[in-house]
Amino acid sequence: MKYNFDTVVDRSNTGSSKWDGVKADISCVPLSVADMEFPTAQPIKDSLIDLVNNTVLGYTHATDEYYDAVISWQKRRHNFEIKKELILTTPGVVNALAVLIDAVTKPAQSVLILTPVYYPFDMSVIAKSRHIVYSTLINNNGRYEIDFEDVEKNASVTMLRRFYSATRTTPSEECGQRKSLKK
Repeated sequence: MKYNFDTVVDRSNTGSSKWDGVKADISCVPLSVADMEFPTAQPIKDSLIDLVNNTVLGYTHATDEYYDAVISWQKRRHNFEIKKELILTTPGVVNALAVLIDAVTKPAQSVLILTPVYYPFDMSVIAKSRHIVYSTLINNNGRYEIDFEDVEKNASVTMLRRFYSATRTTPSEECGQRKSLKK
């Protein structure tokens, strides 16, 4: 099936936080939010129409089908086996980070963030009354890599408890590579 990734969609004045938030125009794509810049694929539209036509809309929870899909995807994509009981659903990555901060740190402890990164990561740390310690990623010919010396220096100087690493959708993509994470 062929999808259209070439048409520029003008999303200004549509309530889009990405487009309306910075008053951008379609000549320059803001990189503030991981959002779609192309028309929604027809199979997705068809599935949503089918859902709306055949479902009572209301508060829902994750179904067994959802958990099976997550477990299967993790196994296929990352060769990682996860149990259903360990999966926590959240309405977004920033909410998930806030839950993680509460789970593994206490107020006044430090959290290391690799930069550049999506700015709400900073806000989630500050909102939980934790301190931020930054470590800048190394741009190695367009690929970002962890500066392990800087991470080690920051971890030993502060009362560091945890660090964030965003993967795949941010410049810190390299940080998610298995080899880097093991190091």
